[in-house]
Amino acid sequence: MVIRYTACLVVLGAVLAGSRGMADDLTTTDGKTYKDYKIQKTDSDGITIQYTETVTIPFDSLPDDLQKKYGHDPNALSAEQAAEKARIVAENREAAKVEAGLDEQDLQIEPALTRVKAKASLDYTAAPKDNIIGQILVSTSDGEVIDFSGIHVGLVPMDLINLWLPEKQARVAAEIRLLKPRIDRAQKDEDQALKERDAAVGTGRFNAALAREAQAHDFLDTLIERQDYFTGGEYYADALAPWLVAGATTDLNGKFTMPAPASGDFVLTAGVKSEHGLTIKKYFWFVKIHPTGNNGSNINILLDSENQSSSGSGDSIFKTEISGADEN
Repeated sequence: MVIRYTACLVVLGAVLAGSRGMADDLTTTDGKTYKDYKIQKTDSDGITIQYTETVTIPFDSLPDDLQKKYGHDPNALSAEQAAEKARIVAENREAAKVEAGLDEQDLQIEPALTRVKAKASLDYTAAPKDNIIGQILVSTSDGEVIDFSGIHVGLVPMDLINLWLPEKQARVAAEIRLLKPRIDRAQKDEDQALKERDAAVGTGRFNAALAREAQAHDFLDTLIERQDYFTGGEYYADALAPWLVAGATTDLNGKFTMPAPASGDFVLTAGVKSEHGLTIKKYFWFVKIHPTGNNGSNINILLDSENQSSSGSGDSIFKTEISGADEN
């Protein structure tokens, strides 16, 4: 009787040991290995193992085969992730609709701009010329590096600007209205992700929380960069490029010379980029030029910090925001 009882205890112990998970080795996706671990429990977030101490490992830190072994589909999204993905898809779809409508407005005004440019190009060719003698020079902070060479400077007749500008300003306003609520939500998402990351330090949820925070940060950066593109002058410079009637390129010192009609009003446009560590700044000019009316005269112009588009100078045809982005 004693022997049979002892055998029962041995069998029961083996069954219990098996139910808790047999000793084995486990290597996570970040390369950490747990030797002779035992499973204590699994839940919706991951597994809890007995190692030298109790450790919780989220499913996304496990190789796919182990995720499947413990009942988790590595391709499945949590309810929260699925809702977030659906929201972003819906926002992108709505943004695409707005963008398509704005593109259509651009196309509607293009024939008129083409006619104005064609006439302006003919007038430019035939007109007596002044000489624009200019230089691009920006006061920089310590460590800020600007290459003033090879910068394209363009000339656009004011008649074309008067037709072009209202439609472009309307587009910028529409883009900003579209972006503002998205940026506000993305900022809140990043703040929440940061809190979750900090709360997960020292736990098995940290890797997943860190990835979520990085994703939220990158998405917010993408939206802010797009906002900066429209508010900082770069969009205007890109949109104006097809309508230039003349141009010049700066030398190593940022100097340039360009023939310009001796009569009529024009806009001189240029853009330059500076780098300071991980920060990129962009400067743009859309400056009014008034020819002298005397054939062969020189028009001296300095494109600097005082008349760049973000300065609010009366020489600029409109004001933009300061353009700059931290690339970190």
